[in-house]
Amino acid sequence: MAPDEDETEFRQQLPSACGVEDGCADYGFAGSFSGMFASLDSDITAEVLDLPRNPDETTRVERRQLRLQSENSDFDEDALLLSFEDADGEVQRLLRYVPRHRLDYFAALDAEGVRYVVPSAPMEETTNNYTTATEEDDNGKGVLEEEEEVLPMSTGVVDLWAGNIAEFKRPLVEEISQPTENEVDVPIGVSSTNVSALPTGSLAVPQQRPRALFSSEEHGVLMKIRPPRLLFPPSSLVVEALTVDLLFSEAYDDIVTEGTGCSESLWNICKLSPALSWLDPAENVYDACIFFARRALIYPLHRNFALIQRVFSSVGVRLLLGKSYVIKALLRVRAILAHAEHRHVLVTLFLNPLIGYWLGVEDAEERLLRLALELHAHVTRVEAEMERPLPTSSLLVQKKRQLLPLHLLNLGLPIS
Repeated sequence: MAPDEDETEFRQQLPSACGVEDGCADYGFAGSFSGMFASLDSDITAEVLDLPRNPDETTRVERRQLRLQSENSDFDEDALLLSFEDADGEVQRLLRYVPRHRLDYFAALDAEGVRYVVPSAPMEETTNNYTTATEEDDNGKGVLEEEEEVLPMSTGVVDLWAGNIAEFKRPLVEEISQPTENEVDVPIGVSSTNVSALPTGSLAVPQQRPRALFSSEEHGVLMKIRPPRLLFPPSSLVVEALTVDLLFSEAYDDIVTEGTGCSESLWNICKLSPALSWLDPAENVYDACIFFARRALIYPLHRNFALIQRVFSSVGVRLLLGKSYVIKALLRVRAILAHAEHRHVLVTLFLNPLIGYWLGVEDAEERLLRLALELHAHVTRVEAEMERPLPTSSLLVQKKRQLLPLHLLNLGLPIS
């Protein structure tokens, strides 16, 4: 943490050309900040953000339009095809890296046994859309059901994030060879028939989830962070979308640097997050997946869909591990930004309030399990589905849209 980071003051004021009443200057966590760039030179703002205009004179709609236009302009189909070929095998080498939290997940499953979480009956009706979490669900009631049977097991080659323990169901693009029936490691004393009968939408969670370890510096940061004080509580959909936005970029950097981090980590994390680079976070988890996948196929050196899938899987496992592991990853993002020149404004806008939110919410573990189930539903979707409107919506008519499988042709990229 920078020595004088907590003493940094920002001069907040409303820009004269466009005020809050016009929809401007509503950025950061829950759109609750304004005037944060008023005291920064335009050159510094341009160094922090990809947004080509003064953030305090743009609306959310304008930032979204400008970002999509910039991405479509920057898209290089030839570079994408070259990366897909992976002629030097670099992507395959990166895919062999196993993140630390994933090892913790497998170790906990081996040591503690397995329980399965599946969407409850009411939730299944809305799992296929981004409205999984409603205002009525915020208390964590009636959201998850658990299989009663506890299975001691050895994880072997089966990726439990994919859901069914007996079937490695990869989302659309293969990363490794399909395990045969003989290769699947079935728990001792459990027949393959019984294992196959588990719900395909179930996710394995350790009976006793491990706790992430925090350094003394991280403990010091956590002691200073407080839950955000807002007049109105933020939408759970928006908070969860911002959470996975930041976790996606952190996971990508963790994979491509093989857990070591490097001087490029700041670029990786900021460039792949539309929240950090454009002040344009998604409003729901499905859009957060789309936004990340687009940027991951446009900007990094390795633009390979297998890496995107691995990111989704890595984040899914982190969500299954729970609150401490999610906060651990967010603290890593915060530390990278806090140690970078001028990026501490992003810590104030996003990281501090988001970490404070998850520290203060009572049902964090339940919500993160639910979020893992929703993410899994999106990344394993194989057919287009219509989303359903929020039951709490005050609109008489709410426009529906199709939720498409997350693959290359459904990302809105200008592919010829």
